[in-house]
Amino acid sequence: MASGKHKSVSAAFFGGLVWCALTGPALSVNVGPYFPVPQYFTMSGSAKDALLKLQDAWLQSGIAALKKARAEAAAQPPSEAVEQKIKDLDDQLAAATKEAELAANEEGMRDVQLERKRALLANVVRWANALDKLATEQLKLTLLKDGAERDEAERMNRLYASQAEQLETARTDPSIEAWGKN
Repeated sequence: MASGKHKSVSAAFFGGLVWCALTGPALSVNVGPYFPVPQYFTMSGSAKDALLKLQDAWLQSGIAALKKARAEAAAQPPSEAVEQKIKDLDDQLAAATKEAELAANEEGMRDVQLERKRALLANVVRWANALDKLATEQLKLTLLKDGAERDEAERMNRLYASQAEQLETARTDPSIEAWGKN
């Protein structure tokens, strides 16, 4: 089920998460209902370009989900709870938009590119951690279920673990490592 290699990948991701927490301000976007973990991604071409494309799609999809949720909340009868929800959604939307602008910033300035790289790597760590969590949940199901449900849970466990490993590999790709050093 869980291999030693997978455990070391999880430890590396945890270390990366700690590194991200120590080297910069907290990111605005978290994996959650408006920003679900990206799934079924492909790593073709440069890892940097593939991850930036994945992040852009993830952010744009989440921003669209936030706008939809805000419109639905605004359509509800006014109340203190609705006003608070709209305020929270507006704050999340502003932060997500700011992060999307940073992610799309192609300026050659070293500081901008380092911040862009830090944000991307922090998101990669978040996605990998979420995928590891999903893989663990599926592993638990394999112990509780039998037959077709168990087979599906095993398949999903392998898929999520494989995607987490792909992200870890991409995170240490030379195109990422060299980014912002010039």
